[in-house]
Amino acid sequence: MTALSVVSCLFVLSGLLSALVIALDLTHRPQSMRIMYSVWILTGLWAGLPGLWAYFRFGRGTRHKRSTGGETDPAAGTDGMEGMGEAEGMTGMDGMAGRMTDSAKMADGSNPAAKTKSVPGRDGSMPDAGLAGHANASRPANETMGMAMPHRPRWQSVVLSTLHCGAGCTLADLIGEWALFLFPVAVAGSRLAGSWTIDYVLALILGVWFQYAAIRSMRRISRRKALLDALKADFLSLTAWQVGMYAWMAFVLFVLRDRAMLPRTSWSFWFMMQLAMYCGFLLSLPMNVLLIDKHIKHAM
Repeated sequence: MTALSVVSCLFVLSGLLSALVIALDLTHRPQSMRIMYSVWILTGLWAGLPGLWAYFRFGRGTRHKRSTGGETDPAAGTDGMEGMGEAEGMTGMDGMAGRMTDSAKMADGSNPAAKTKSVPGRDGSMPDAGLAGHANASRPANETMGMAMPHRPRWQSVVLSTLHCGAGCTLADLIGEWALFLFPVAVAGSRLAGSWTIDYVLALILGVWFQYAAIRSMRRISRRKALLDALKADFLSLTAWQVGMYAWMAFVLFVLRDRAMLPRTSWSFWFMMQLAMYCGFLLSLPMNVLLIDKHIKHAM
């Protein structure tokens, strides 16, 4: 076994181990969006130890809470929302206790507010105790749901948006390369062109789907609008990711390997694919910054 094969084997195994660690941790550290389960596992798969570090640094959710009855509390928050369920519960209990106290005061006539008529305001309007609740209820649904998202530093949001984009590309390349191994496709007589074409189409489909799932989790909008927004947000970033990958693989094929293609069943092929993912990440990162700054894409 050559030195390249040994290094390739170690890197690929580190990716598999990182993905396994993340998958196990996710069983009791839930994410705020379902699609993020797949994103983090796929990130660990291609990025290895740096992906594992990123997950534990800013991607890990909050551990499930245990109620007094010993059952898991599904309302426990994630990604920085720790304790929200408890705070809401305490607020509800305080409000209930307050209403019980007011009822008791009204029964014995000791509540001064019960004896006093409502005083109109300066403009002649009557105060409305439910005004604040009505105002919250009338807020746009996407705005209300957005409040549940964790607040992260800008660099983390941009990196996470890029990783989210790359997860679709990673899954597409895994499916595409193994499918092409079984059923080769040539474009203009070239299997390499056929491989890159299939990978790009799959990356676009799966990447847009990942973005669509995230948008539907954050904003209550129609499926058609969510799909169009996903395509608008991820088309350029996905393309940048794939271009970065193709640039590295072209360098490997035409410079390092003298046009000799690596077999898909070798450790070296998948190690080169991991490095290609890093190149895709580096090229897609500034594209995501631009799209977020132009308000074409929402930071995660």
